[in-house]
Formats: sequence, C-alpha cells, structure tokens
Amino acid sequence: MVTRGRLREGETVLVTGASGGVATAAIQIAKHVGAHVYATTTADNVERVRQLGADVVYDREQVDYSKGIWRDTGKRGVDLIFDSVGEQTWAGNVRAAARAGRIVVYGATTGPRLETDARVLFWKQLDIMGTTMSGRAEFREVMALVFSGVLKPIVDVVWDLGRAREAHERLEAGRQFGRIVLMPRPIAGR
Repeated sequence: MVTRGRLREGETVLVTGASGGVATAAIQIAKHVGAHVYATTTADNVERVRQLGADVVYDREQVDYSKGIWRDTGKRGVDLIFDSVGEQTWAGNVRAAARAGRIVVYGATTGPRLETDARVLFWKQLDIMGTTMSGRAEFREVMALVFSGVLKPIVDVVWDLGRAREAHERLEAGRQFGRIVLMPRPIAGR
C-alpha cells in the first residue's frame, strides 16, 4: 500500500469487493493497525467477511453502502477507501469518503471509467491514488505479518493449471472468497 494511503490506528476504512484476495488481506491489515473496517460484498460472503474482522459489512446487492456509511459514521464518512471494483462503486466511494479522505484504486473489475464531479473533489479535499503493487519495505512488512501468523492468506480453491478457464469463470462470476491458486501439473517421472 502506498505511503499516502497508509492507514493509521483509529481511522475508518472501507474495503470494496471484500471477498477478493487483496481485499481479504486489506481487512486483516486494517484490523491489525487498529482501524474500524467497513466492507462491501455479496450476500453469501457477508458472514465470512465479518469473521475476517470487518466491523460493518454491507450486502452490495441489497444496500446502498454509501448511505449506510453516511448514517453509520454520523455523516462523517470514512478516512480511507480501498477499491478494486471500479465503475460500479466509484460514485458510492466518493460519497462515502470523509473530508480529506483518501481513495486507493487497485483494480477495475466492473470497468475503468471513473466519472466524478470535480466540485466534490475540491469541497471534500479528496486524495485519489492508484497502485498496482507495494514497495519492497511494505512487502517485507506484510510478509512478516504472514510468517508470524498475524495475517492469514485466504485461499478459495487450489486447482490444477488445466482448470484455468474454470478459474477465470469463477473470478468473473464473483464466486470466489480469497485467492484462486493454480498449480502446474506434475512432470511425469518426478
């Protein structure tokens, strides 16, 4: 996670698409830091996301999460948003952000177009950043949490590489919870 997007103890965070691999890690990291975590996911994953540590979970198919956050934060919004969804959640994210909030975009599973009223950006004084990976120091920090058992990578399924098409279909349908791992076929005679 980029330095400008670094979460601090006591802050509030929203994780969209909370059943994805990066999102499940983001929830755990946010709780480890001492943040209050809001999350969006589908109905079948609401309880699993809660068990992961999210304090408030919205079923994105049933609730306008931005209105829920506005209500649940006393009309303040959240300090930091981690979004991998893109188009479908963008307007809600901008509404859910607190004044001087930060939005970190690391994916666009529902589309790349993010339309925003510029007046909202300057009135809220939002900081919007994109990221694809962390730096070496952040990678080492997170891996130390994994190796110490604080952070637990969530693996949905482990399949043979020959099931790559099925894995993509599972991802596109949003049926996974965590990562899908594809393993190469064993080499004969080994």
